[in-house]
Amino acid sequence: MINNKKMQMACVAAMLIAGSQMVAAQNKPAGEPVRRAGSPEEVFAAWDKDKNKSISLDEFKVGWNNVMQANAVARLQGQFRSHDANKSGFIEATEFANLPIIKQAGKSAPMMSAYDANGDQKLDFKEYLGLIETMMKNRPQPAK
Repeated sequence: MINNKKMQMACVAAMLIAGSQMVAAQNKPAGEPVRRAGSPEEVFAAWDKDKNKSISLDEFKVGWNNVMQANAVARLQGQFRSHDANKSGFIEATEFANLPIIKQAGKSAPMMSAYDANGDQKLDFKEYLGLIETMMKNRPQPAK
C-alpha cells in the first residue's frame, strides 16, 4: 500500500488512464480490437489480484505491463490493417513487399515464406507478429 497521498492519487490516475481498456481486452476474441473502456472499479478489481482492496507495487507493475502489451498489440493490429491493401484480412506477397520494415531491410529482407507458418502464401496477424518480432530483434542498433 502506498502511504503518500499524492503518490496514491498519481498511481490511481495512471492506472485508470492506462488500464481502462484492459478489462475489455480480457474477454475479447483474439485479433478483435478493444472497444469498451473498463470503469475505475473494474480496472481496480482486475489489477487487485489478491482481492485485498489494495494494489501492491507488484500488482501495479503486472497491470501496467499488461496494458502496455495490449496497447502495442492494438497498434500492430492497426498497422496490419493499413498494410492489408485489399482488405482480405491477410498480407499477401505484393503487400508484404510494400511493408516499410521489408523495404528498409532491402536485400537482407527475409522471404515471406519464412513467416508463412501454414504455407498458404499469405500472412495472418499471428504470422505478421512473428515477422515484426524477428525484424525488430535483428534491427541494427544505433551507435552510442
